[in-house]
Amino acid sequence: MSLYPGSPHLNGDGKYVLDLEKSMAEAIEDAMDEVFHKVKGTPIPEVGKEDRQLLYVAISRGVLKYLADHQETMSVFAIDEVNDTGHIDLNVTMNAHQTHV
Repeated sequence: MSLYPGSPHLNGDGKYVLDLEKSMAEAIEDAMDEVFHKVKGTPIPEVGKEDRQLLYVAISRGVLKYLADHQETMSVFAIDEVNDTGHIDLNVTMNAHQTHV
């Protein structure tokens, strides 16, 4: 599976629409809905939803781009008898979600 932030796509009318399906932006939106409801006691208002989604996509794209651009500086450490280290290979796709293979 790829790490997909969500992205804007041109629709048939030549206008950009957001694709959040199976994306980090969708996960952020779901978490925001859950936390908002718990803290405020009401569902998150529909007013401003499109602007929030733009924010979620922008943040997701920035985070995943940064991680992908800097993954050579990341290491994984396994604490066991050998104390192994390994390399992280992030599969980031900026414009489409890729399913599990």
